[in-house]
This record gives sequence, C-alpha cells and structure tokens, in this order.
Amino acid sequence: MDKVCFVPAEGKTNRYVELMRRAVTAAGYCLSESNSFSDVLHSDVVHFNWYEGIPQGKWAAVSTYVRKMAVLWFLKLSGKRIVFTFHNKVQHEKAGSGLSKRIMKWLIRNSDGIVLHCEASRQALLEVVPDVDTQKAVFVPHPNYIGIYPDTKPYHGFEKQDGQLVFLFMGRVRPYKNVESVIEAANRLTDYPDIQFLICGRCSSEEYRQELLAMAASPNLHFDPRFIEDGEIPSLMGLADCVLLPYNTRSALNSGAAYLAFSYGKTVVSTEIGTITDMQQRGLVYGYHFSDCLEEDAENLKNAVLAVYGDYRTDPGAIEEKGQTLYRIMAQENSEEAIAEKLKQIYR
Repeated sequence: MDKVCFVPAEGKTNRYVELMRRAVTAAGYCLSESNSFSDVLHSDVVHFNWYEGIPQGKWAAVSTYVRKMAVLWFLKLSGKRIVFTFHNKVQHEKAGSGLSKRIMKWLIRNSDGIVLHCEASRQALLEVVPDVDTQKAVFVPHPNYIGIYPDTKPYHGFEKQDGQLVFLFMGRVRPYKNVESVIEAANRLTDYPDIQFLICGRCSSEEYRQELLAMAASPNLHFDPRFIEDGEIPSLMGLADCVLLPYNTRSALNSGAAYLAFSYGKTVVSTEIGTITDMQQRGLVYGYHFSDCLEEDAENLKNAVLAVYGDYRTDPGAIEEKGQTLYRIMAQENSEEAIAEKLKQIYR
C-alpha cells in the first residue's frame, strides 16, 4: 500500500484538511499521521496544500523561502511523487508574494500531479506557467461540508423577521475578501428594509475592524466582528437566504465558503471566482464582476443583490429551490467517495 504525506497534517481553522485526509484514506492509501521527517522518508507521495505561503517580514520571508525550497529539492531528488493543489492564483497578502510565486511556479513545473478544484483553474494555471503540461492537472471535487458542524450553540446575534431576505457574509474578515463592498452596497440599499445584511467573523486586525465599522451607515447592516464557533454555524446558516462571497478575483480562485453555503442548501452572490463560474453554467448562483474601484464594485454587488431580491419577490420559493439543488449536487458530486476516486487517478 502506497504511503501519503498530506501537507499540512491538520487545519486549525479549516475543516478542508480533515475532509481531504479522510478521502485519502477512503482511496486506500496509508496516510501519515504527523508528517514527521521519518514519515516523509518512508512516503511514496507528498501532497502539498498552500505550501507557497510566505510570512511578512524580510528575514522571516527569506528564511521560510530557503527552507521550503530545500525541502522541495530534497523530495524531488529523492524520487518522491509530488502532488500540488492549486488553490489560488497568488498569495492573498502582498507581503512576500514574490517569493511565494517562485515556490508556486516550481511546484507547477516540477510536481507529478496537480489538483484542480474548479475548471477555471486550468486557464489560471497557464497564466502562471504558460508552458505547463496540463495533462498532469486533474479536476478533483472540493469536499462538501454536509453534517460536519454540530448544531450545539444557537446563534443569537440577529433575529430574522417575517418577509426579510437575509444576505450573510461569514468567516474571517481579511482585506482580500472585500467586505468593504458589502458595507457600501448595504449603505445604498437603505430604501429596502426587507433586505438585511449580516457580517459575521473576526477581523484580521483591530485597525481593520475600526475602519469597517466607520464605513457602516445602513440600518440594514448587522456587524458581528468576533470568531464564530463551529457549533453556531448551522443556526447562523439557517438564518440566511443567500451567502455573500465578495472576494478579490486577482488572487482568489476557489472558495471553501461557497461549498459550505451549498452544503447548507444556500445559493450565493459572488464575484466570478472559479468555483462560481463552474456553477454559473447551471444557473444556480448569482455572479458579478469584481472591480478594483470600490464604488463600481459595490454597485455591481448591489445589482446582484437586487437580482436575488427580484427573483424572490417574483417567486418566494425560487431562492430556496436553487439552494436545495446545490445541496443535492454537493451530496452526489462532492462526496468523499467521488474525491477518493479522483485521488487514485492522481496518486498512482
């Protein structure tokens, strides 16, 4: 039985790692527990996720880059099969992005297999390394989150009223996620009291939190800037009619938050990241064009929200029906079994 090191060995705030590791085991491979040096030495496959990440700070960035490249060359010269998951176009934070891109390019050129979680990734791959052999790139479904989070702590931060259409942004609030556009769109929709915006998640810094709070001027907007516990997720998702994914498409390509929404039977309003362009072809999500200009981007988001609102007022069951169709797709096409079959193809 081939042995696999899945890097990282665990995800502290991201259940994706746990779910993918389960799929590796379901595919019939012996999975390394801790990715120790001994594990790596005795492995047949080393599968990297987000390995291209580089920290801020000149010396930390350089030392991390040197260490990571040394590991990659060691694995290559040792004859290990290297697999790389192409999650994003570039590192989300600009600091260290140059060194990060060097690592990404090395992995794209030298890996034996590349995992893609959306079809749009194939073109993005060519934009990073134009001469890459795309034959080694394989679409592997992103895991769903059906039944993953325990419903143990009811969310009390917002009380939904009859007839309201609730748009939810949930997750860590970081600049690339572009929450500013949600706030500005809410500010432009004060004439629609039945449209409510709910932003839930801890900000990446106190300074950033204060900036966002200073922008908020709409009574339709509810901002809960704290860490959302796993046990609150089911009830919070239950409040939402639609999930917002206003991400900057310069870096973002895939979104675990989209699959989380689909797993709870929710459609999304999202910039045209790869995950969404795949689903747009089925007419189940609301995509809009990202703009670097906040005024234009907020207007694009506002119009997408109003499209959902129009569909909801025409047929109150239309939004829920889209969400339920997405749920069925997740259960069938993004199951552990479906992922395991694709991993067999890329690991062998």
